[in-house]
Amino acid sequence: HGERQFASDVASHIDRQLGDLLRDKGLAVATNVRILSDITCATGGDPDGRVLGLKLSCLEQDIVIGYQVETPPAIRPYVTNLGDKSTLMVPRIVIEAKYAGINSHTIMTYSEIAGRLKGVYQGLYYYLLIRGGGKTPETLERHGRMFDRIYHLERTRRTGGRSALPDYERGDWSTLMRKGCILR
Repeated sequence: HGERQFASDVASHIDRQLGDLLRDKGLAVATNVRILSDITCATGGDPDGRVLGLKLSCLEQDIVIGYQVETPPAIRPYVTNLGDKSTLMVPRIVIEAKYAGINSHTIMTYSEIAGRLKGVYQGLYYYLLIRGGGKTPETLERHGRMFDRIYHLERTRRTGGRSALPDYERGDWSTLMRKGCILR
């Protein structure tokens, strides 16, 4: 459904509206960012438990507003699933963007991720942005307890197991911004 493009267009909109203010605070908006999510320490393979295996894992987030820090050289070898290990982004706001619908399991999974990341980053705000879908506000609230806010732009129904929304194309955000339900 063009979900990555949807997230990219939303991030560009945020940057156009708030970019100068964010830059004044040393912040930037980025998409598809891997941020540090957890640290694991295990005794991998040493029967006496003397050798500890350290692993710093990252999770990709759709839209992140945050700032870059230099990764200390001593921990770079332990950072996993990150291409350039020289810097890490410290998030202040994370937005998980879904274009067309979302099921209860997915909401609960992302809610758990939000809770985990809020445990790593003090003061982190984690939002869920849903373009359209059939879930009621009550269901979203019940399954998405760890989100600071859920933005459900338009309630749409699925037809024949397929979303009623057309595929998202680059630049569709400007058209969506003119719809009454989205402006609200």
